Amino acid sequence: MSSPRQHLLKNKLLNILPEQNFVPLAPHLELVALQRGSIIAKRGENFEHVYFLESGIASLVATTPAGNQAEAGVFGFEGYVPTTAIAGVDSSTHDISMQWDGEAYRMSYENFRVSMEGSKIRQGEQAASYYQAGTWSLPAKSPFLRLRQAPRQRAPPSVRFRTRAHNSPFG
Repeated sequence: MSSPRQHLLKNKLLNILPEQNFVPLAPHLELVALQRGSIIAKRGENFEHVYFLESGIASLVATTPAGNQAEAGVFGFEGYVPTTAIAGVDSSTHDISMQWDGEAYRMSYENFRVSMEGSKIRQGEQAASYYQAGTWSLPAKSPFLRLRQAPRQRAPPSVRFRTRAHNSPFG
């Protein structure tokens, strides 16, 4: 099996990683098809693989102590799952499954951890690059960051959405 070419990958994280971070991962990546309903991780069980979605959508399902479930997150080709693997966490606190058919590059959890620890750069720096790429971090001087830090203000009445009770133009 040959390693994937980084510039051809659809997974945003793998595509934008610096070469020195991608090279240790590449030989271990295996392209797999994931059908709707495929289980990526089960709550309380150890991780077998780390997945980098190329297509499709997966969801993270939280379960309460009473057994009620709710979808707690949705992800696609922007990062990897389980995100806690970078910190050495080896079991899942949630169920993770595919909601739409897709493909992913996967590697064993053990190979992922070895790649993180055996990197030529410090693990902390590598973890930071994975975290930043996976969360779409913004530069400190970004206007988006300033907007986010601004106090929230309520829109004036003329801008607020009207409900049906208030003669909404939508019926």
